[in-house]
Amino acid sequence: MSVPQNRPVSKPGPFSIEWPPLADEGVRLFNTGDYHRCHDAFEDIWVESGGDQKVYYQGLIQTAVAYHKIRTRVFSGAKALFERGMEKLERTRHLVTPVRTDLFLHAARENYQKMLDLGEAGLDRFDESTFPQIHYIEGYEPQPPPDPSWLDRHVRH
Repeated sequence: MSVPQNRPVSKPGPFSIEWPPLADEGVRLFNTGDYHRCHDAFEDIWVESGGDQKVYYQGLIQTAVAYHKIRTRVFSGAKALFERGMEKLERTRHLVTPVRTDLFLHAARENYQKMLDLGEAGLDRFDESTFPQIHYIEGYEPQPPPDPSWLDRHVRH
């Protein structure tokens, strides 16, 4: 039996949440360490979402900002955002998404514990090389943002 030529052979899905191209941009920004604009990308999706999808995107947003807070040495903000973000990602683990939320959540927990071990006074010694990447599931191909000028409209604050 042959596979029709116009159909991808190993395309993953279906996903249980909407995953627009802007979500792939959020992943790209996170993976390059641009946590603030990553937050902006996911927030643009979050405001249009509802239900578990909204909770999931908020978990990604809060966790990304937690990494930004570590980088800017704001211990209490990082702690609170890690806790809220990880709780939301844990609560929505049942969602089928194109990213390996399980790996991301595991790495976030490890970084959270490292942060607690260092304490507020030691936050400047946090090794940023341990900040995770967000990985896609096998077979998923990220899409470019639908409007390349999106980044121009979201300047660093």
